[in-house]
Amino acid sequence: LRTEYRYKHTSLESLYSKLNIQITDRLSCFYSLENNLLENETVETKTGLTYKKSCWQFDLFYEKSAPEAKITFLMTLVGIGEFGTK
Repeated sequence: LRTEYRYKHTSLESLYSKLNIQITDRLSCFYSLENNLLENETVETKTGLTYKKSCWQFDLFYEKSAPEAKITFLMTLVGIGEFGTK
């Protein structure tokens, strides 16, 4: 669990929280939420799954930040790099 207070002069004052849960030795999930404290509204929510093997990793995320939502697939090759969107 991680919680942060974020502040940008005259534009944003928010509280960000993220929860990571290890389901198995290879599978984990997370949920994050950022709320704007000045306007009392949700800035962003994100949830996802990560599957790790010895030489690669696959991530699937769902992200919603007004007014749009997106799904991201990300494949990481250990020692080489990654491709997809991040």
